[in-house]
Amino acid sequence: MMYLNSQSLKPSLHIRDSAWLEHSPFAFWLIDVLRPNKLVELGTHNGFSFLSQCQAVKSLKLNASVYAVDTWQGDEHAGFYDNNVYESLEEEVRALYPGIGRMIRATFSDARSQFDNSSVDLLHIDGRHRYEDVKEDFQTWVDALSDKGVVLFHDTSVRRSDFGVYKFWAEISLNYPSFEFYHGHGLGVLLVGKNVPQILTDLCTGSFEQENFIREAYARLGFINTCQYEEKKFYGMQQQLQQKINISNSTIEDKNCTINKLSEEIKLLHRKINDLNNINKINTCKLNQENLDLINKLKCVEGLNENILSSTSWRITWPMRAIKTIFIR
Repeated sequence: MMYLNSQSLKPSLHIRDSAWLEHSPFAFWLIDVLRPNKLVELGTHNGFSFLSQCQAVKSLKLNASVYAVDTWQGDEHAGFYDNNVYESLEEEVRALYPGIGRMIRATFSDARSQFDNSSVDLLHIDGRHRYEDVKEDFQTWVDALSDKGVVLFHDTSVRRSDFGVYKFWAEISLNYPSFEFYHGHGLGVLLVGKNVPQILTDLCTGSFEQENFIREAYARLGFINTCQYEEKKFYGMQQQLQQKINISNSTIEDKNCTINKLSEEIKLLHRKINDLNNINKINTCKLNQENLDLINKLKCVEGLNENILSSTSWRITWPMRAIKTIFIR
């Protein structure tokens, strides 16, 4: 099948969370047959579609440049994010695709002046998705397209909230040869140039059966990316859970060590208490014995005192003691 080739089957090297995840197989094929010199993407976020185009250009050894245009601040559709997204992507592009990937931090309208008319072979529009925004992006950039220019519109199948890509696609696809994929939130392929490769024209004018086959084939190929992402995500979750388990086990081990240490301290305290109790018993016995000895001695003294007081000598000498007491006073 000429609408599938070895490029369609290339594994994506940049699997990550992206609404564009299931369209890289078609992008690989499209870049192979279109052989663009200049590719421009309007709306890049974390860079999956941009990096996929860079990957295809590098794999095919094309003398081409891939431009990503974005403010990297986000919007109400892509969500808002901090500068880490831009910095991380810039580092990735610099490391993997020097001389191929180029990042322009600007609004789509401001960046337009950096490109000559009729210079862009492949334009990917994936910015803010309101009808008026998509229409403005197309009208601003259509003159930049070359005579073999192709435009990709993402999210042509989304009909929620204030998404209006599908409305503009319904209008513009009547004016040019076009093809639409329904999977992965929808991807519209618009042939604007007058001299696009014949195989792309054939893609847009094929039979109903051929269209369904192509859609089904690329939906299945794209789903592989989704499966890989889910596997990667669940593996990451598994790693996080394992880390938590390891931390919990470490905490349990620490607590067990603390418990064992406290148990040893308690045992030591019990031994000390027992020793003190034994000492206390010994001391109590000694004190009891000493008390008995003192009581016995006291009884002896009392007996002696009683004997003295009742003796004849004590009674005879009483007057002398009385006189002595008077003189002392």
